[in-house]
Amino acid sequence: MNRLVCILRTKKAAAVLTAVCAVMCLTAVISAFLPNSSAFTAKAENNIKYTVYYRENEFFKNPKMPQGQSYLMSFTDFIELENTFSARFSEETDGVYKYSATETLLIKNAAHSNQSGGNAVVYEQKTVIAELSGAFAGDGVFWTGDASEGSTPSGIYTVTLQKYADVYRHFSEVQNQNFQTVNPKGRPPNFTAELILEFSYTLDVFGETVTRGCVIPLSDEVYSVSFTGPPDFEFEKTAGTMGLFKAAPIVLFLVLNVLGCAVGVRKLLTDDEFSAELRKILKKYSDEIIITSHPADLSEYKTVALPDFRELLKLAVISEKYIRCYHDGKRAEFCVLDGEAYCFRMSQNPEEIEKSETIRGKSEFINA
Repeated sequence: MNRLVCILRTKKAAAVLTAVCAVMCLTAVISAFLPNSSAFTAKAENNIKYTVYYRENEFFKNPKMPQGQSYLMSFTDFIELENTFSARFSEETDGVYKYSATETLLIKNAAHSNQSGGNAVVYEQKTVIAELSGAFAGDGVFWTGDASEGSTPSGIYTVTLQKYADVYRHFSEVQNQNFQTVNPKGRPPNFTAELILEFSYTLDVFGETVTRGCVIPLSDEVYSVSFTGPPDFEFEKTAGTMGLFKAAPIVLFLVLNVLGCAVGVRKLLTDDEFSAELRKILKKYSDEIIITSHPADLSEYKTVALPDFRELLKLAVISEKYIRCYHDGKRAEFCVLDGEAYCFRMSQNPEEIEKSETIRGKSEFINA
């Protein structure tokens, strides 16, 4: 009786898959002749906040100077700058991000212009202060998290203007001495300097890099901080209008879709849901998973059961830990050991998972 029910369920699933493929084929044919626009969009925010700190002095009792004012270079001790980034997606998506933060000192000749009309840059010193990359599993929203966590994009940085101002003054002095040696009666050039901080993010789902930054002048005693790049970004993946002359790719898609349907039906008839999901996870996240030959010893850990693999993946990325996996063909256990044992478990028998979630400090899931 159970065998008959299993067969009926498998055939029903195969029929559903065939119907889905048929709808996809019909959609592909229609899209060959009608405009088709993707609804996949995202809105992102790249924000910068800062506070200027003065050295101890007799005029300013509070050393913290708020954002948006004019400041005195000779009083400035350092600037604390915070950068945060967030992106909200219109649908669930997985992807990879890259993040970088740089400081660039530019020394310019005030008497000469470049092609865009600004002062010509005669010296540039660029320093990378942060680089980070990682994966995110989208549930409709991707948020970079609190910068204090230290393992996410965004960051709080301390910017010391004095060291860059010293480089600027030394450069000017050396250049003026060289100029006087070559041309004693000439007028030495007038140099200006500025420090540019830039925060760049690349999301692979869009293939674009967005940059937000700020500019701090170093040449004058009185200075203010200005921003570059827009704080808000909108992305959209849009498919263009397709006519008859572009029908050939659609035909190819139909052929591949039919083949995919055949393979999918075959897998449904020969494989169970547990094995298919396990194989999918191991293949898709092979770079983050280490397969072990024996179950993890969790006797020294407090065990926290997670209901979804994507939650375990996020935890692994944030903590920069690998995911340990052991499976015996019927059951599988994925673990991240980070103070506590965070586990996601799979089984052909869901009742085994429910029992394992009540265990604390010892895992008997695989050994049961």
